[in-house]
Amino acid sequence: MTLLDTHFALLNGLKSNLPKGPHVHQTFVNEYCALLRNIEQETRYDLKQFDIPPEQVGPVMRSSNYVTGQKTYSTDKYCSRAYFMMKLDALLLLFQIRSSDTEIGFKTPSA
Repeated sequence: MTLLDTHFALLNGLKSNLPKGPHVHQTFVNEYCALLRNIEQETRYDLKQFDIPPEQVGPVMRSSNYVTGQKTYSTDKYCSRAYFMMKLDALLLLFQIRSSDTEIGFKTPSA
C-alpha cells in the first residue's frame, strides 16, 4: 500500500461519513484541503482546481424575521454541500481514471 492509497481511502472515508444537510462544516473542509495538499506533494500534480476557495466557506443564515428583516448567522463556517461534493467527487474520479486503463471519450458501437 502506498501513501497515495492511504489518501484515497481517507477521501472515501470523508465522503462516506459526511453529516447530512445542505452545508458542510469547516472541519470537514479543512480535512479535505489538508488531504489535497498531501496528494499534491506526493504526486507533484497541480490540483488547485480541486481546492475549495476561502470565499466558499463562511457563516450561514440561521434565522430571519420577515417583519423586521433581521437575520442571524452562525458563528461557525460552512461550505455548500453541493459545492463540496462537486470538488470531492471530481478528485475521487481523477484517482479512478489515473489508476485504471479506462479510455476517456466516445467509442463507436460494435456491430
